[in-house]
Amino acid sequence: MDLPEGTLVTNPFIPVAIVCSKIDIIQNKERSETKNILEKNLDYISYTLRKFCIAYGASLIFTSANANTNIKLLYDYI
Repeated sequence: MDLPEGTLVTNPFIPVAIVCSKIDIIQNKERSETKNILEKNLDYISYTLRKFCIAYGASLIFTSANANTNIKLLYDYI
């Protein structure tokens, strides 16, 4: 079975995980300027990260220690 174009373009032969932390900033209402910038660009950022991960065969994990989001998942991957 052939992979679609753009999938696993470069194989580093090691497990790669991209971890995006501090995702609770988007939900934090105290920093409205940062929140507005992130909300406007979140789709583009997410698309770019996912495209990069597909090209390198990496996993993408969004975490937040303050909100305890996906921390156990990150430990399981590590």
